[in-house]
Amino acid sequence: MGDTDFAMYNNDIATMIKIGQFRLFKKRTGKTAAETGRLFKQFGVFDYIDDAYEFLHIQGALATYEDIEAYIRSQDEAL
Repeated sequence: MGDTDFAMYNNDIATMIKIGQFRLFKKRTGKTAAETGRLFKQFGVFDYIDDAYEFLHIQGALATYEDIEAYIRSQDEAL
């Protein structure tokens, strides 16, 4: 696998993490897709996933969810 292929593969995994975490957050919090989208945008969750990719992609979905929840809570205690 060349460098370009590896980068595309990592990007695909990051996209799958983002989609999965969006759906998991929506389900666990009972928020609508629109509410979840606003929260993720307001708190830069997708950027957080990109920035923390090396750590997040090696842990399970629930652990990643808990990290994202803690990340949002660190910025807004009202969650």
